Amino acid sequence: MPLHERKQNLRVRLLVHTYFFIVFVQFRLSDQLRSSADPTNDFGVINVADPGA
Repeated sequence: MPLHERKQNLRVRLLVHTYFFIVFVQFRLSDQLRSSADPTNDFGVINVADPGA
């Protein structure tokens, strides 16, 4: 494979991996924000400051 094709292939793979990483981080952050809005945290402790709990 010629050098310019290898460079192009590397660029495409890098862009694809970067894109998937960004999407993964966005889903992770949105999941963390969603779970922090839940009155029950990861340890099963209910937030007593929330009158609706």
